[in-house]
Amino acid sequence: MKKSLKIFIPVISFFLIIILSLFLAANYLLKEALSPVHPNDAPDSDYYIGQPEKPAPDPSDTVETAAYNSFNASYAWLKENSIKCSTQSFDGLKLNAYLAKQKDECHNYIITVHGWKSKPKNISSYAEHFYQNKFNVLVPGMRGHGWSDGDFIDMGYFCKYDIKEWCSYITQNDPEARIALWGISMGGTTVMLTTGLELPQNILCAVEDCGYASAWDQLCYRLKIEYNLPAFPLMNMADSFIKSKYNFSLKDVDCLEALKKSRTPILFIHGLKDDFVPPDNLQRCYDAAACEKKLLEIPEAVHARSVFTDSEKYWSTVDAFLNKYFFPQEEITE
Repeated sequence: MKKSLKIFIPVISFFLIIILSLFLAANYLLKEALSPVHPNDAPDSDYYIGQPEKPAPDPSDTVETAAYNSFNASYAWLKENSIKCSTQSFDGLKLNAYLAKQKDECHNYIITVHGWKSKPKNISSYAEHFYQNKFNVLVPGMRGHGWSDGDFIDMGYFCKYDIKEWCSYITQNDPEARIALWGISMGGTTVMLTTGLELPQNILCAVEDCGYASAWDQLCYRLKIEYNLPAFPLMNMADSFIKSKYNFSLKDVDCLEALKKSRTPILFIHGLKDDFVPPDNLQRCYDAAACEKKLLEIPEAVHARSVFTDSEKYWSTVDAFLNKYFFPQEEITE
């Protein structure tokens, strides 16, 4: 009996250590992916109070330098030319946004959706471009990202309902509104998920830039790349925590299923040197989409840098796509 215990206790201890280690690793993964960004910032303040901005990049990195300069300049424009507006989500969260309206009467709107742990500042240059091209521009602060309410990041699952709510906000204030959606990274995923919902006819088209097809696949990929760990069982444990704590599953964040139901024309964009969201997500989403669709590849672009890598190709394609639905008489000939 004593001999059996001597063998049994170390074995049980070993398995308990393994289980505890897996639990801690899964919990770390969960916090890393879904922890909110400064949820207590005041709604009328700038983002990331007390947190320094990233330093200016090395001037030799022309793409990052272009992005850095553009974001800073355009954010000043956005704050100066926008009003701040609010609405309420289906689950009672206060959602805040910038709204830049044309000085003359205009019923064309575009909603721009920022990415994971990002902020409106980082898409302000896109907003300024759309404004210059005859759109009213709504730039929401997404739930869990510091300005709008929300105590976790949902990878796009609940955000899609927030974007639909912003569409309702616009149409309630302007019944003649015609709306486009644009999103980057997690914002691109959110846009794709939104198009899978039942949307009113005044949602004319959408543009997604470097979104991931599936939150499950994306986190499995990052787990392998960053920690060289297999998905099983860490992802399964983490997803169990998410289901019990946040009432959704990473597997529910599935653009492929949403796109099968989409009737909104979509432009899909991806940089072919993207090592954060692999470029194969582009073809997977494009192939799944049941709607009218167009594809744009930027060969040298890394994640979320397509517009700064080949600005002319990016904007000529995006503008032509939007013109097709909003300004057909002005459509750019490719």
